Amino acid sequence: LTGVAITVPHFAAGGGWTTQLMLTNPTNEKLTGTVEFVGRGTANEPAEPIRLVVNGIFNSSFTYSIPARSALKMVSSGIPNEIQGGSIRVSPEGGVAPSVGALYSFKQGGITVTESSITAVPMATGYRMYLDAASGIRPAIALANPSSMPLSVNLEIQNLADGTSLGSQTIAIPGNGQIAQFIHEIFTGIPESYRGTLRLSASSPFSAAGLRGRYNERGEFLIST
Repeated sequence: LTGVAITVPHFAAGGGWTTQLMLTNPTNEKLTGTVEFVGRGTANEPAEPIRLVVNGIFNSSFTYSIPARSALKMVSSGIPNEIQGGSIRVSPEGGVAPSVGALYSFKQGGITVTESSITAVPMATGYRMYLDAASGIRPAIALANPSSMPLSVNLEIQNLADGTSLGSQTIAIPGNGQIAQFIHEIFTGIPESYRGTLRLSASSPFSAAGLRGRYNERGEFLIST
């Protein structure tokens, strides 16, 4: 979309985590703009930009220039002993926004333990997401609020078999902020195993992504988006 910013609802950098941001230019013209890394914020304070190392440069905001039919990779490595997280804003300079994807990876002792990717989608006021919690799998969500004002998001889980409600909650995202939580942290009374559909809705557009996590037989934490 022309001139419309894209929000990647989650990134993790540092403490073994790396996020690679992939920007692809599908047009015949050069695309330029800005990439900004923003923190999570708190209940009382809006989120602020985060300074971290991206492609060897320490900052919170980075410009991009992508030739026609080309791509650009931005690798955020963060601080070695500290995990930084939040959302990423990709803002085109008046033209078309690039196609945006993110690749998350976690290394332990120099060995990649887990890796998964997402493709950023246009923001909306409502989403539906499939949930499957079984055999130690834990569904999770990441939500980002592009507005400077706090945003309340309504969540409801419906049983996949008969459509009955397994619970509903409302969570608040700080202005410019982000949350990333496991479903069982939000819905404290939900069964250990279930299959359902998560409905998310709010009064203004927000960005969302679904994730799943589990520990393997060696005790390593694995993710899939």
